[in-house]
Amino acid sequence: SHFSSAYVFHWNMFFKNHHNDDADHNNNNNANVDLKCAPSFDGRVVLYPSVKHVRDYLAWRQVDAHINNQYNSAFWALVLRGGLSEREAQATLRGTLADEKNEILFSRFGINYNNLPKVFRKGTTLFRLERNSRNPVGKGDDDNDEGDDEEHCETCGWCCRLIERQLGVKNLKVQHGDIIRDAFWTQHPHLL
Repeated sequence: SHFSSAYVFHWNMFFKNHHNDDADHNNNNNANVDLKCAPSFDGRVVLYPSVKHVRDYLAWRQVDAHINNQYNSAFWALVLRGGLSEREAQATLRGTLADEKNEILFSRFGINYNNLPKVFRKGTTLFRLERNSRNPVGKGDDDNDEGDDEEHCETCGWCCRLIERQLGVKNLKVQHGDIIRDAFWTQHPHLL
């Protein structure tokens, strides 16, 4: 896919080693992180019979992203910071509920899962704005589930501009907020 090609092509622009210990890394703080294998991305086209089905599907995808991230956050904290093997971390997390993973993160590592960036907790939604929208490309809405300003990273705006330039798609927007509640859909009714 075009996305897979662009991902590999631009890999070194975004994935660099950022080590604090110059002695251990021969003063090469910005050395590229090697791509270990070719990426693949799952994409599909689906036709749903109603707007309700579309919203339910997208809500499920966002919840699934959250569940996967929460597990992976706890898993890698146990391995990288807790000294467990991958097998031990998997056994520790087997059968745990969300609040138990949150407790592991907080009590063992001082990580409050709710304070992690929304890009990880909520995932990323990429969509077109209405033609006459004045919302700048790559910038977020002021609404979200927690009532504070939407988070954005430089990469998101850069990705929007890259897609616009290479594919000729205009008025793209990246959001890392809640798409389950009505506020998102009220603000972007043209998507339905």
